Amino acid sequence: MKDSKFSDAQKAFILKRGADGIPVAEICRRAGISEATYFDRKKKYEGLLPAEMRRLKQLEDENAKLRKLVADLALDREMKIRVPTVVDTFSRFSPAVDPRFSYRAEGVVATLERVCAKLGCPKTIRVDQSSEFVSRDLDLWAYANGVTLDFSRPGKPTDNAFMEAFNGRFREPSA
Repeated sequence: MKDSKFSDAQKAFILKRGADGIPVAEICRRAGISEATYFDRKKKYEGLLPAEMRRLKQLEDENAKLRKLVADLALDREMKIRVPTVVDTFSRFSPAVDPRFSYRAEGVVATLERVCAKLGCPKTIRVDQSSEFVSRDLDLWAYANGVTLDFSRPGKPTDNAFMEAFNGRFREPSA
């Protein structure tokens, strides 16, 4: 926003003249401002002394900085959302999409338990090398349920091209 060429004392003087009964058109002509500017300032500063106007400006600046800080923190949290997706590569059906701020192996096992309770356990699960998939908990769950874990090679997203494409489309913002 453009800074005003008027000091706080000048703004207060202009508004005081309006309160004294001088016509708005005359005040605006002498000050070189539009009536819209006069009424904007009147709405914002009417009844304030110059010191109070400065304090209001300081508080508005501080509020703007705090809002930006909160927005940045919220954005940081949003960017760290983890979304492991469960997709049947044959039918392209996704029985589970479970977003969280952090994912551990226990969370993966709980999600798979919910899917297996509804649809039954798959024969094979293809996973990448993330820490939540390379874990004792998931390995024990897979062994107990007769599921084979098929790990993609580290650094080779083409081993699991369908899931990479699915995740890319899933995470795209809708237009």
